[in-house]
Amino acid sequence: MPLTEIQCSISFINKNILSYSVGTFHPPTGTSHSSGSGAFQTIKLNSGEDLLDTDLFEDETAWQDVIKRACDIKDEFDPPSVGEWLLSDHGVTVECGPQIFMNISAPTATIAWSDLKPFMKPDALAP
Repeated sequence: MPLTEIQCSISFINKNILSYSVGTFHPPTGTSHSSGSGAFQTIKLNSGEDLLDTDLFEDETAWQDVIKRACDIKDEFDPPSVGEWLLSDHGVTVECGPQIFMNISAPTATIAWSDLKPFMKPDALAP
């Protein structure tokens, strides 16, 4: 039986939050294609709960326009929740839509912290 490969990578950690990605790879089992999946996750270390937009941003919606522009998202698709972002020292990476097909991941966009800074709380949990 083929083994499933699991990869986990921490992209950002500070005293408040942990941001990481997890991916799986499943070798082919009698079919012509392998498959896989992946996800981003950002949690609050004090509770283990997902990071929320209210942990970072003053206004509940203004920052969403920055994400939508970066992803070229139209109104019919909401940007992913903050807990599904991958944070780094330089910015955030978000998936710009659902997974396309089997092992083809959704497109991603990286947004610099400087683009989000005008909307962030002074005491935000991340940079």
